[in-house]
Amino acid sequence: MGYIYEDIPLTAGVAYDLILECFPGKNVSRDGISSKIREHHVSRGGKPAKGEMKAVVSGALTRLQKDDLANPVTTGFWKILPKEIGSGQSTVYVYYYPTFKDNALKEGQNFWKCKVGKTTKDANSRIKEQTGIPEQPKTGLEIKTDDPDQLEDALHAMLKARGRHVEEAKGKEWFITSPTEVYEMYCLLTYFPKLSE
Repeated sequence: MGYIYEDIPLTAGVAYDLILECFPGKNVSRDGISSKIREHHVSRGGKPAKGEMKAVVSGALTRLQKDDLANPVTTGFWKILPKEIGSGQSTVYVYYYPTFKDNALKEGQNFWKCKVGKTTKDANSRIKEQTGIPEQPKTGLEIKTDDPDQLEDALHAMLKARGRHVEEAKGKEWFITSPTEVYEMYCLLTYFPKLSE
């Protein structure tokens, strides 16, 4: 099978896909992103960018950040986040309404009201069952697992210990958090599995 972007110049849209392919779950410098995706793209038959690589990478990172797939760590360094992690038949998911995120970011906050729930079916189908608000919810993270009860309980306990549970929310699964924070907590749980027992 050929390269999907063969004979196509490196654009922000192409860079978006290549960044996710090359750096899932990694911290990487903007310069490292530029050189790796340029080399990766051209070596597979793609054409070089027509404009400056800095603009191409900036456009891709801006869009990835908007989609909860990248966050700046410090000046010039980014954390690239996968949208789906883990393995198993069930899913623990994080969703939120874009208005919650937009308002938090305007106030300089990195966390906003998110639902951390579980399902044995498709996460998007489960989310649609729960929402009746005109604004479309955004799925920020899906964690595949064969033990959704234990994983959800562990994540809820960690968020409650941080004082992030939203008491007044309808349902018990709303927290002031972000897909990035839940991803990092999941990584901690898988690194130290005894914490989740």
